[in-house]
Amino acid sequence: MLDLAGLQISTAEFLWTIISFFLFMFLLKKVLYEPVLKVMDAREERIKAGLEEGKNARKALDESKAQLAAELTEKSGEARQFISEARAEAEKAKGEVLSNAHTEAEELHKQVRERVSAEEAAAVSSVEGDMPELVAILSNKLLHSDEVNSDAALIKDCIEASK
Repeated sequence: MLDLAGLQISTAEFLWTIISFFLFMFLLKKVLYEPVLKVMDAREERIKAGLEEGKNARKALDESKAQLAAELTEKSGEARQFISEARAEAEKAKGEVLSNAHTEAEELHKQVRERVSAEEAAAVSSVEGDMPELVAILSNKLLHSDEVNSDAALIKDCIEASK
């Protein structure tokens, strides 16, 4: 037995204590420390894999955004071209419709003028044919005369002579 300043320590107990301590440390290492380290390492690997997956997902997202932006730009250009082509076609169709309308209006105007001219000529010829008789009737009414036929022939001859 050792006596260290009033402490009575048994050498056998001291050795068993040290052996028990190292045995306990060995058992703790095998039973507790190594499994905990394995769990922590596995967790660390899962976290690293998750972070790497997150980075890859972020990279894929950025690439998708860039691709979508490029497609949007392309489709926007196509849409603008389509709209401009549609406007050009609409303007062309509008011009054709207006041209056809002008042509039809001119044709209708020409027909109306011809009809008016024909009716005017018919009216003039009708009036010219009836005028001597009308003038004779009017002059007889004004002069109170009954000789309508001889005056009508005389007026008709005067009108034909003036032409």
